[in-house]
Amino acid sequence: MGNYEYAAKVHRVVDGDTLYLKLSKTFQMPVDFGFNIIDTLTLTKDAVVEFRLYGINTPEVVGTSRTAGLAAVGELTRLLNLGPLRVVSYKPDKYGRYLADIYVTVGSSELHVNQELVKGGFATQYFGVGPKT
Repeated sequence: MGNYEYAAKVHRVVDGDTLYLKLSKTFQMPVDFGFNIIDTLTLTKDAVVEFRLYGINTPEVVGTSRTAGLAAVGELTRLLNLGPLRVVSYKPDKYGRYLADIYVTVGSSELHVNQELVKGGFATQYFGVGPKT
């Protein structure tokens, strides 16, 4: 099970397995001012967070793997633009990026982006890909 789960929007794709997502959370709470005056306070907080796709590795976008790395970036970008995103995050990696499983809703189904990159040959699996238990 992941630590947190939330909706997100793409802020920036760094490479085939690293990206920044904009997270937004809205809180609403009733406020009683007395004298039968009750209102609802709404607070929205946005944050941009760096994520590393959990369980996979894609080629680098520099050096001899540049062509394959750019193809992975293109496929990740394509997948992320198919529909609304759901992110399940885990602990940060050694570079401070939160490890994550990313899902995109397409019609009535949901694609696991990490698995789709592996199935398409854009990434290699370095341990179990899928929701951590």
